[in-house]
Amino acid sequence: MHPYPALYESAVHAAVGGTIDALFGQCDCDPYQLDCLLHPRRHPPVVRLGPCGCDGENGGCQTACFFGAISRDSEGNAVVSGKDCVGCGACIDACEAENLTDNKEVVPIFTMIQKEGL
Repeated sequence: MHPYPALYESAVHAAVGGTIDALFGQCDCDPYQLDCLLHPRRHPPVVRLGPCGCDGENGGCQTACFFGAISRDSEGNAVVSGKDCVGCGACIDACEAENLTDNKEVVPIFTMIQKEGL
C-alpha cells in the first residue's frame, strides 16, 4: 500500500498530466486517503492517516488543539471536527505517531486546470 506522501505525489502528477481517472483503477492505496486528495472539501482541514498510538485518554494532538476540534472515537482514535478545525497545524506537530496531516487541495485544482485547458 502506498504511503500518503507517495500517493499525494502520484495524484499531483496524474492531475497535471490529465490522467487522474486512471489513478482509481491502478492505485494500491487507502481509499479514504485517495478521497481526501481528490475531494478535500468533504474532509476537515486536518486528516488522520492511520490509527492513533497515543497512551492515555487525551493524546498530544487533542491537548495541542486550541479550538477543541479533536475528540476520540470508541477505539481511541482522533476524530477531527470539520466544523471546529481551522487548520492551524498544532495537532499535526503534536502527533507522536505522525498520523495527522494537512488536507491538500491542490489535486482538484490541477484537475480542473487540465480539464479546462488552461
